[in-house]
Amino acid sequence: MMELLRQTPIWVYPLFLFLLFMGWQQTRDRKVIFFVPFIFPVIMAIYSMVTSLPLFNWSDSGTMLLLLFSLSAVVFLLSNRQKINGAVYLARDRQFFIPGSYLPLTIILIVFSVKYVTEACMTLSPEIANTLYFRATLAIINGTLLGFFISRIAQYVRVYLFKRQNAEVHNASI
Repeated sequence: MMELLRQTPIWVYPLFLFLLFMGWQQTRDRKVIFFVPFIFPVIMAIYSMVTSLPLFNWSDSGTMLLLLFSLSAVVFLLSNRQKINGAVYLARDRQFFIPGSYLPLTIILIVFSVKYVTEACMTLSPEIANTLYFRATLAIINGTLLGFFISRIAQYVRVYLFKRQNAEVHNASI
């Protein structure tokens, strides 16, 4: 374990602390301008897709893509039915009120840990990292995260549209 930490590039430690800080901020209630709740899920959805690309080789790329995107769709459908507890769009202020939650911190730590372990395996045991089982496991994890991030984007869009629809109904009844 100590050898792994010694071989870790120095820039990884400040990155970890920054991500920990960003996740910790998400545990507090906050008001944010319109586009802010979309930034992290969009970046992480792209990241999940991009980090999955090296997992594919010509012989099993169809299987891996199917695994990645089918799992993403399942997670999206399951988690998109849930609403973000307490999130409200404040139309007058053009802001979202987002109650604090430990879920973003947990997701940030999962993403960091998966990437760290993946890179460690690829460096220390490339023969394991090149197996179908290893790549399939990463496709499952990345597919799950991709579905979650896309679901999160859809949930904020739904909160925004719900507020707009209610405002239009309210204005029409006046």
